[in-house]
Amino acid sequence: MDSNPIMDYAILPPSRAPLPSPSGSVDKRSYQELLCASKGRFVVCRFLVGTQSITTLSGFLTNVGPSYFVLHDPCTNVDTTCDLYSLKFVAVYPAGEPDPESYCITRLHQNSLR
Repeated sequence: MDSNPIMDYAILPPSRAPLPSPSGSVDKRSYQELLCASKGRFVVCRFLVGTQSITTLSGFLTNVGPSYFVLHDPCTNVDTTCDLYSLKFVAVYPAGEPDPESYCITRLHQNSLR
């Protein structure tokens, strides 16, 4: 007897999980919540740009909004606003690391080798 494997599965009822509220509250399971908890710390972020390009930005996290966050580069004293939705990976350094002066010296040295 030939049976169709798709027909062997029972039809599941629709989920009764509560829908998230439309308020501006922070979802505790999101990048936004992680970033809010990491304000003031040094982060390294990787973004997907287009379909295949990965861009890395780093700096001290200074502000988090509903769909963006701001990184402060201690070497150039420039603030960069980043799109939360293209963020794919984030590494959060422990508080007080790295020392901004030694970080800038290391980065300057690495860039001069290229």
